[in-house]
Parts: sequence; structure tokens; C-alpha cells
Amino acid sequence: MPTSRPFVPFIRWANTVRIPRGGHGALNRRLYDHELVYVLEGQGNIILDGQTHPANPDHLFLVQPGIYHSFLSPDESQRLLGIHFDFEPHDDTLTFTEFESAPDVLNRSRLRPRREIEGWHLAERPFLDLTGHPRVRRQLEELVAEYGRHDQQSRFIAGAQLLAIFGQIERELTLMGEVARHQRVGADAVRRVQRAREQLERELESPPTIEAVAAQVGWSGDHLRRMFRAVLD
Repeated sequence: MPTSRPFVPFIRWANTVRIPRGGHGALNRRLYDHELVYVLEGQGNIILDGQTHPANPDHLFLVQPGIYHSFLSPDESQRLLGIHFDFEPHDDTLTFTEFESAPDVLNRSRLRPRREIEGWHLAERPFLDLTGHPRVRRQLEELVAEYGRHDQQSRFIAGAQLLAIFGQIERELTLMGEVARHQRVGADAVRRVQRAREQLERELESPPTIEAVAAQVGWSGDHLRRMFRAVLD
């Protein structure tokens, strides 16, 4: 008996686009879909739902359905990588027009429900600066190459790749949060918390008191509790 494939994101379009110096544009402006846009080269701006944000190399944007957006390249050309997709298949996924430009009037019944990637709250972070985090870029470029084979198998593989990219983005967000916490409390505090945590984990059967562990790392019990929350939460 054949087994059904698991749901993976359905990619409707994936490619790279170059915006010339002094130009503006968007990547196959289908306002019905979610869209990931990664800036590969060049500095510019994006107008996203009426707000202007920098669009510089290694910036990643998630544009939700119904959000008008345009990239501006006033001083130098830009190369952008874009992916239009459904987070999961819908009833009309396979029949939905693939290369339909932005209409003058939106058919709001066809807008996909707005979603976010786990841990990426767009109201707080309209874009991610992934400078120094090369894995997401590499995975996106591999996805575009796979999708460009233009066959059903490659589309499914590219969808699975996009699912893996979501996981990598979640991981990068976690790492960024850890770095921010470490910078806030300082390296010495992080080392003391790690030493205290290791001691508590070694002695699970007969755990020492927090005060006893804190004394070994040179803190009071209350201060160790506060630092646990600051570093580990």
C-alpha cells in the first residue's frame, strides 16, 4: 500500500533577481503568498507595509500575504533571492495561478492566513541580520538550484529544504538570543552560572542547596537565582 508524503511547504516561485542602480521592484509580486527575501548583494531599502527598513547584504525578510512591499536601490545594484510559498498545502494550492503579478484589487478570499516562523516575531524584528550566519544563505541558494530543475520531484525536495531552512532560522534566532544574554551579563557571569549548573546536575540524587552552590562560585543564593534566570531563561 503506497504511503502518502508528509506535508511540506509548497513553493510557487523561487529565483534570484537583480535590481539595477537607481531602480526599484519586487520579486514576482504575488501578494497572496508568504515570501522570503534574502539580500545577496548590494545595499538599499525595502518599503514594507509603509515602513522603510534597510535591505543590506545578509538581511532576511519574511513578507506576509497582503503586505505591499518594494525594494529600492538608489546607490548600487542589488541581487535578491526570493521564494513564494504556502506554509502547507491548501485546497487550491495546485490550481492557484503560479505567475500572477500583483492585481489592482486583491481578492482577499485568496489571501493565505498570515503565519510566522517559530521565534521570529515580525512586529519586533521586521528583518533578520544574518551576517556571520552563513548556513541560511547556503541553504536558500541550494533550494533555488533544486527548484530550478522544474520537475515534481525537485519541487517536493525544495519544499523539504524550505522546512529545514525554517528549522535553521529558529536555531539562528536561539543562538542570537544566547549571544545577547551573554553580552548583557558578561562572560564571567556566564562561566559561573555554567559551573553552578554542572554541579547541580552532577549531584541530582542528593542536590546541594542553592546557597551552598552559590558560595562555591562566589555569589549569594539570591544572586545565583537571578543570574540563572538571566542566562538560562
